[in-house]
Amino acid sequence: MAPSTPPLHEVNDRVLCYHGPLIYEAKVLKREFQTQDNIWEYFVHYAGWKSKWDEWVPADRVLAYNEANLAKKQEVSEAQKKTSGTP
Repeated sequence: MAPSTPPLHEVNDRVLCYHGPLIYEAKVLKREFQTQDNIWEYFVHYAGWKSKWDEWVPADRVLAYNEANLAKKQEVSEAQKKTSGTP
């Protein structure tokens, strides 16, 4: 079955990606369309992390690398610090 929507990100794109409650900078290494779920998935490498952390993630965890999403990354990080009591 052909994808019903085009992919949002290309291979080698710089992106932001949710991993747990935080958002990290990442790079798209591969992408695949999952016909059974009708979704795009991306294999990402998190910047500054060993390749053992590379993983397949669904499109809803991947954000474009832009000013608005960088601000969102900062907000999420600050909110996490407040809830965890980290200075």
